[in-house]
Amino acid sequence: NREREILYKMDFSFALLFILSGFLIGTYGTLIGVGGGFLLIPFLLILYPEFSSEIITSISLSVIFFNSLSGTISYWRMGRVNLRVGIIFALSSIPGSIAGAFTTSFIPRRIFETIFGLFLIGVAIFLNLKRFQNDSQWTNEAEISSKVKTGAILSFFTGFVSALLGVAGGIIHVPLLIYLLKFPVHIATATSHFILSVITFFASLTHIFKGSLNHQWLRVFILTAGVIPGAQLGAYLSSKISATWIIRGLTLAVLILGLRLIFLPH
Repeated sequence: NREREILYKMDFSFALLFILSGFLIGTYGTLIGVGGGFLLIPFLLILYPEFSSEIITSISLSVIFFNSLSGTISYWRMGRVNLRVGIIFALSSIPGSIAGAFTTSFIPRRIFETIFGLFLIGVAIFLNLKRFQNDSQWTNEAEISSKVKTGAILSFFTGFVSALLGVAGGIIHVPLLIYLLKFPVHIATATSHFILSVITFFASLTHIFKGSLNHQWLRVFILTAGVIPGAQLGAYLSSKISATWIIRGLTLAVLILGLRLIFLPH
């Protein structure tokens, strides 16, 4: 069958490349709380120029789900996931993603990606210049609760943009949680990871029903074999690395995605 055919063509060195890439993507994506899709999508686009954007996105979202689920489990054990806020934000993102999927047909994708890429470069500059709250601040539950309604509205927008562009929402959620909702950096990255696991679960289900993942499960599983231990390492390193370096990592991630949206051919 088709899966066996792919397996024969994928030699050991190629599979090792997938596992190693998945490991690095899982580590970095979990450390900064964005899931790693900003790295995985360009990797797949370069490796498979013949694949449609729908297939690339479906593979990426499925792998991000396993990455975010693995990272969420580790963050949950550390007590960093704000479950109540995470559920509200995740549920708010789902209808936004549906609206974004419908809107895509009305806006030229390439034009919107260029505009949004420029916006992300602006966000990267903003993240690099602005001072952020230390983890010792804003941990009071009452203070966080007062921001939930704003966060739910912003999460709807995040889901909308994510579906419109085909990128995971963590790259937007983390800055929103840190700067607009005043979440501590480590709580923001952990909660963002939980939100990602919910969003990518429903997005992956949609692609399964659409048939976008037909004959792609082998690639998903090999990448996931690297992503899961990478996510565990990323969560572990997050407790060893200061919030300043996490912000710098996030800045780099946003900048890379912005440049990818502008310059990488589709």
